[in-house]
Amino acid sequence: MEYEELEKVEIKNVVWEIRDKFRGVYSNYRFVDLIAVLYISLIIEEKKESNTLLKQIEKKVKSETSRNYLKKIILKNKNEVIEEIAEKYSEEELKAAILFSQPEIFSEIDMISTPEGISDLAIRLLDIGDEDTVLDLGSGINSFLIEAYIETNAKQLKGVELNTESLIVGHIRSLVLGIDINMVQGNMLSQDFTSLNANKVFCNPPLGMHWREVKDYVMENTNLSGYFESTKRTISGDWAYALSAYLNQRKSGKTVVTMSNAGTWNQPDEVIRKALLEKEIIEGVISLPVNIFTSTTMDLIIMILSEGNEKVKMVDASKIYTKGRRLNTLESEDIQKINYAYNNHTDISRLVDIKEIKHQEYILNPKRFVGEKVEIENSIKLGDIAKSINRGAMITSKKLDDLVSKEKTNYQYIMLQNIKDGEIDKELSYLKELDDSYDKYCIKDNSIIISKLSPYKIALANIKEGMNIVANGNLYFLEIDEEKANPIFLTNFLQSELGIQQLNMYAKGTVMKSISIRDLKEIEIPNLSIEEQNRIAEAIRQLDDELIILSKQVDIIKDKKVKLIQGVI
Repeated sequence: MEYEELEKVEIKNVVWEIRDKFRGVYSNYRFVDLIAVLYISLIIEEKKESNTLLKQIEKKVKSETSRNYLKKIILKNKNEVIEEIAEKYSEEELKAAILFSQPEIFSEIDMISTPEGISDLAIRLLDIGDEDTVLDLGSGINSFLIEAYIETNAKQLKGVELNTESLIVGHIRSLVLGIDINMVQGNMLSQDFTSLNANKVFCNPPLGMHWREVKDYVMENTNLSGYFESTKRTISGDWAYALSAYLNQRKSGKTVVTMSNAGTWNQPDEVIRKALLEKEIIEGVISLPVNIFTSTTMDLIIMILSEGNEKVKMVDASKIYTKGRRLNTLESEDIQKINYAYNNHTDISRLVDIKEIKHQEYILNPKRFVGEKVEIENSIKLGDIAKSINRGAMITSKKLDDLVSKEKTNYQYIMLQNIKDGEIDKELSYLKELDDSYDKYCIKDNSIIISKLSPYKIALANIKEGMNIVANGNLYFLEIDEEKANPIFLTNFLQSELGIQQLNMYAKGTVMKSISIRDLKEIEIPNLSIEEQNRIAEAIRQLDDELIILSKQVDIIKDKKVKLIQGVI
């Protein structure tokens, strides 16, 4: 009740005055200094005597790091300024400012706290009880652990934080509330914290980190590094934090981690998703609304990890939020809706068998499996920009064997397996001379090829002059009106997660899902001007050229490595 009353206290004036007084004196004045000055002022206000201030700090503050920092602030500043603040503002105002003031969004982003709504949702998902041991990896300024104590009265609260300033702020906040939080300074990626014996683990790590930024730390941790031995160097760094959190969880416990949504569908991350699903570690995935965090605007998810999960709970909560002026929030009613959806089958949630996820190339984006119709502002339907949409020839295996030619001809045959990573194989099977009845199954240059069956494969056809490529019956090929749409832009949009999401939305069937030509025409495309599409297409073309060069460089380097060994054998 006291905490809720303090939340209502107006703190803008006290925070502004302290920042104003000290920023002019210290060019590197930071959020930790604000909290330290507020806490020292609170001690003076409570005791009404500043001559024993250092003794009071010694008595109250058990953390050596925090104690030394507070002493430094006292010795560094003129006490009369702090005494003036203590005299001017009440105990409630000082406490509220310590607990609820926030770092500056752009200059102090490393100390941004976890949004209250995300903390409350994680507490519900973890189902924290009085006897649980709760660990926050990357505890920052203790926003989650304080919320866990307020909401659940859990006694065993533990935090791991690398940043010294965040550690000090978190410690001071726990002192003001009288909460006993065991705080450890350390690196959540390179170190093992299983000795903390936590059965409920939360982690809101730095989001969208590249693998190169975390690799060295991961490789120092023998428990963690094993999961990344066969992964690509373009894997999302978020998985390192998620797995680190899970590995520090006690057996039969539960872990909740915030992550970038890109990790759920990026192709380089497929190896790690496959491994975790096969180990039955992934319990659930929840798509979050946009604009919830002050530190990022990227699409985010909550990943829930535990043991023995033969199915995965998928929740698309992207439309559940309370709209704010600058930021959206998760209020109590929103959290109840999301938590209910997580524990029940609803129109935005369901249990998905791992076999179905495997069929979707181990993609874990909830919008692949549940959710409302995708809406694109200012869109046009695929049927309105396609001159024609045709299905390939239904040729039996026996007849195809008879048609295949060992010699090169002007006819080739493309099947589903000839499309890999959005590209068509360079070498397709040749066919003997075909009669005119097959002309309608021949793909035209710059046509877009889309598989009839899920998981959907999409590629752009580049047909050499004089060649005729016959499409298999499991493929559609679309001739595009190039006055309305650029085929390169359109292909890349359809290959994107938003494009695939729409294809899945219109797909019919249970395990073997397929899409009809009628439904294919309903797919929505961004209605950009042809000039804008051409500009984007040219940028994509240049990036593809760079990828080709990089691929050749990789092959050259591999060849050099082989020759080095051959030279000594």
